[in-house]
Amino acid sequence: MRSETHRIIIGLVPEGSRVLDVGCSTGLLGKELKKKGCYVVGVEPGESAREAKKHLDKVLNKKIEDVNLRDKFDVIVFSDALEHLPDPEMVLKKLKKNLEKDGFVVASIPNVANWRVRFSLLLGRFDYKDYGICDRTHLRFYTRNTSLKLFRDSNYEVLKVIPAGRLIRRIRILPGLFATHFIIIAR
Repeated sequence: MRSETHRIIIGLVPEGSRVLDVGCSTGLLGKELKKKGCYVVGVEPGESAREAKKHLDKVLNKKIEDVNLRDKFDVIVFSDALEHLPDPEMVLKKLKKNLEKDGFVVASIPNVANWRVRFSLLLGRFDYKDYGICDRTHLRFYTRNTSLKLFRDSNYEVLKVIPAGRLIRRIRILPGLFATHFIIIAR
């Protein structure tokens, strides 16, 4: 089953695009993009890359910081990946050369200012988990504003921000409080 952020990202990627999926994990997002006729190159260090190779056109089993691509892509996807990087600004700047002239970046970024995290902080807790906003493997935490700052500081123009999450879909107010993720589209 696809996550809400995956559904949104899939909807944003035009059919037949050349896609770089940074942090592709086991390749499930890329597998769906391939159904849209996309050519998908994944980057994923570690064991998950083996599974991803079953689904994608090409998988680089490396850290994105160690990859030097010459290819151009229509879309570069960071689906819950930027928060895992030691220097996401450097990576965004580095990959700019790999975007086609009209290409764009789509990034799904967890929102640490979500009401559940805020409530836990009010109770004096910030508990790491195996998944989600407080994933123990996150090196950085973002709000809507700090996500936008990351892209601006990396010399991208933010075209659109889409709040995501079950609660924000229902009530459609206060995205900084109720969104679990922000989907950033930038050029």
